[in-house]
Amino acid sequence: MSASGKDYCDVLTIHLVPASTKEEFEANFGTFLDAVAKLPVLQKNAITLKMFIQNDAFHESVAGLGLPVPKPAVVGFARFKNADGLKELLRDPEYVSLLSAAKENGHLSGHDSMSLFSADVTTKIDVNDTGTSDRKHVFGIFKVPNDVPAELFEQKVEACIDGALALPVCQNKFLKYEMAMAPGVEHYG
Repeated sequence: MSASGKDYCDVLTIHLVPASTKEEFEANFGTFLDAVAKLPVLQKNAITLKMFIQNDAFHESVAGLGLPVPKPAVVGFARFKNADGLKELLRDPEYVSLLSAAKENGHLSGHDSMSLFSADVTTKIDVNDTGTSDRKHVFGIFKVPNDVPAELFEQKVEACIDGALALPVCQNKFLKYEMAMAPGVEHYG
């Protein structure tokens, strides 16, 4: 039986590039993902495994909005047929061994302060476009300020995004826009 879209479990990992060069870290992370992709448990349970390599295509535009230029990062993405498939991967001894070795070798960054949690995803725009495969993905990560309740912050961010997405330029240019919020997480450390 194939999984339906509502059963999918998406995983997004964000790794800040450590003191090593960006190219070296990208290569090491790529090697780690290649090894993970060969695991039988992943092949059985995952639909997609991707690596997004940050570029500077939007740095000038981001700076023009008064936002800080992002720190160098690499993003991993996996789509599982369902949440049980992810749970099976996280318990798999071969995966646990690969992850441990990657941490020890510095091939993953931020694991000391990293957390894994589920999130509620709201799709705001989803255009089924079969055109060009030359696409850009943009990620925004918002830290909840310590002096603002998480629920209020989420409401304000969502209202701001809804206002922006109502603009004709966004309606005409965006193919997909999703928001993921972690319920019950007061502050991200």
